[in-house]
Amino acid sequence: MRRAISVFASLGLGFGTVVVATPAQAATTETVVVTEYNENLLQLLPSFVTASQVTFHNQTASNITLSSPTFSSGGQPCAPCVVDANDEATFTVAPSANNALVTVQQVGTSRDQGLIVTYVAPSPNPAPGSGSTSATASAPASEIQQFGLPASGNCEDGVNEAINWSGIGMDGWGISWAQWMNEGAGGAVCTRTVMYDTSTAKWTVS
Repeated sequence: MRRAISVFASLGLGFGTVVVATPAQAATTETVVVTEYNENLLQLLPSFVTASQVTFHNQTASNITLSSPTFSSGGQPCAPCVVDANDEATFTVAPSANNALVTVQQVGTSRDQGLIVTYVAPSPNPAPGSGSTSATASAPASEIQQFGLPASGNCEDGVNEAINWSGIGMDGWGISWAQWMNEGAGGAVCTRTVMYDTSTAKWTVS
C-alpha cells in the first residue's frame, strides 16, 4: 500500500511558532486484473471496486483503455486512460465517483467490459506506537467474480481458466443481475464470492 508523506503545518502565534502535525493519509488501493474472456468480452476481477486508487494489471496482449472521467493520473484527468499490454498502471479515483460505470476496452478488438467504481477517502495511518496491527496482519477483503450469463443459461458453459484465479477452482457459481452488463443497462450474470482463508493462507470460494 502506498503511503502519502506526512504534512506539517506551521502556525505563528506571537513570538512563538506552533507546529501542528496532520496524520498521514494511506491511499486505499484495489487491483483489477484484466484478462481475455472470449472474442467479445474481457474478464475483470473484481468488477466492483471501492477505493481512492485503482491499479489495473493488464494481462492481455493489447493495450486497454478506460473510458471515464472517473480516473486521473498525475493530477490530470485522463479520458481515456491507457494501460499497456502485459503491464500495470495506477490511477486516482475522482471523489465524485459513486457507482460510476467505467468501460474497459481492449484496443484493436471488440472486447470490452464494465467496471463499477465508488470513491472512498484515504484512511489516516496509525500513529507510531499506537499498538494498531499492521495491514499485512489483516485478511484481504472478499472479492466478487462475475461474467455474463451464457446463452445456454448454464454458468458452467462460460467458465475458463482465466476465472481460476489463484487456484480457487471452477465451482460455486450462481445466477444474479448486474448493472455493468449490456453497456450499463444491466443483465443476467454468473457470480460468486471468493474470500481469503487466513488459516490456510489461500483464496477459496465462500
